[in-house]
Amino acid sequence: MNRLAFNSLVLVIANFSNAALGFVLAVMIGRVLGVEDLGRYTLALSWALGLSMLADLGLSTLLTREVARQAEETSRYLTAAVLIKTVISFALMFFLYVAAPILSADAASATAMRIAAPFLYLNALYTSFTAIFRAFQRMTPILVLNTGGLVIQIGAAWWLLANGRRALELTALAVAIQLIQVIAAYVIYRAHYRPHLPRRALDASFFKTIGRAAFPFAVAGLLGAAQLRANVLLLGSLLDARAVGLFGAASRWTEATKMIPSGFFGALFPALSAQTNQPEALERTFQRAERVVLLFGVAAALLLTLAASPLLGFTFGEAFAPAAPVLQTLGWALLPWLWNGVMGLYLYALGDEHFVNWISAAGLVVLLGAGTVCMAQWGATGAAIAALASECCMTILYHRRCEILRRRRMTWNTLGSMQ
Repeated sequence: MNRLAFNSLVLVIANFSNAALGFVLAVMIGRVLGVEDLGRYTLALSWALGLSMLADLGLSTLLTREVARQAEETSRYLTAAVLIKTVISFALMFFLYVAAPILSADAASATAMRIAAPFLYLNALYTSFTAIFRAFQRMTPILVLNTGGLVIQIGAAWWLLANGRRALELTALAVAIQLIQVIAAYVIYRAHYRPHLPRRALDASFFKTIGRAAFPFAVAGLLGAAQLRANVLLLGSLLDARAVGLFGAASRWTEATKMIPSGFFGALFPALSAQTNQPEALERTFQRAERVVLLFGVAAALLLTLAASPLLGFTFGEAFAPAAPVLQTLGWALLPWLWNGVMGLYLYALGDEHFVNWISAAGLVVLLGAGTVCMAQWGATGAAIAALASECCMTILYHRRCEILRRRRMTWNTLGSMQ
């Protein structure tokens, strides 16, 4: 098995283990503490993770690409990224601490957000080290750190729940686990990479170079973070912890369902990129991928529609029965999400990433607008309806763009063959 196949396998295992263990943790909290406390925990970490992605500014993606190209620059890139993230993270931590009572009218949710504030900085640091591991094509530390951290968190959460602790203590536990992961990642980096790499001086021009190079990745990351967390954050602002808890329980099932196609996407992108100079092969791969994900999407949507109530009742308990319509709607949102994923990778392979960002921005506008209206009318189910509307809007834009590029490439090929 070559390195690429091995690394792909390790990351697929990491994705599945993270999804499974995260699901177990959510089920524990939901069953023992109920809808409201699961909502408070979900809302606090959603804000922390969303702001952490903002603090990252695409630097982790840039780290992986540049260090893979120039290993001798590892120390300089890592140091610069950590310094930039530190400045941004502390500003965002201050914002979250001060704005928490405004972001949620529920006092316990606001307190949980304040407790989670350090998590955003620690997560930004952690992703810097995992970006270096990816650049060196060493995925095993990522698997061990992620899975090990979740296993410890589940064990500690079980002990806290058994002793009557609630969402605030569980939020503090998440911060502590992330701190342990950062320390462990630094130890691995120092032991296996740092001693063998030269140190290079930092200057203002280097920071400017990093800023310019990271900009497109930062835009994509910000849009992705906003789309990922917008529904939960809107629910927390417009409604209450119960609505967040219902949506969080339903989305756990759809996020778990996404693990299989996410692994497929990881293998599809390099395959498409390698065929950009072979138009016919590229189109065959693209169309085959479309068929695969659409078949998977229809099957998953039907399964989640038919089994929503028993799935939620079996895992989270009867208190989460009102989340069934949420899960059913999110199940059908999977279908356009899958198709959008394939078309987005196709455009990335063709170097059209700027248009992908425009499409993501349009989807975010629809998500926020539809979410504000639908949540007021249908609560957590309205959030799922907004997600479906956003994905469908992006599907229309993606499909139109892919058709335009396909016709353009066919014209160029025809002209080339005539010369």
